[in-house]
Amino acid sequence: MKRSEDKISLVKGTPTGMKQCPVCGEYRGSVYARDLDWGGSASPPNEPYRIVTANCLCDGIPCPRCKKNKIHRPVSNSYDPRRNCVEHWPWFSGMRPCRECREKEDREKKK
Repeated sequence: MKRSEDKISLVKGTPTGMKQCPVCGEYRGSVYARDLDWGGSASPPNEPYRIVTANCLCDGIPCPRCKKNKIHRPVSNSYDPRRNCVEHWPWFSGMRPCRECREKEDREKKK
């Protein structure tokens, strides 16, 4: 017999532990690891009640180039609702510029 807390209802395919941020539009919150899609690249954890936490871009740090936009905080996770998975941002992601700076660099390279 299943316990009631074992049931996590889905809201538009997203686990209820994840809420969309009204500022940046990304998701933040905590979910059971067993309720995420691991996509065959990794096996789900053996612990049935392991919690995985994700942060939105608002919890990020300033872009190392422009200092005005935010990038994901290094050594954190973000939730991808299209794939129902959590992605990890390693420590060296803090050196990567924001999307706006990367696009600007790409335009300058094409000139």
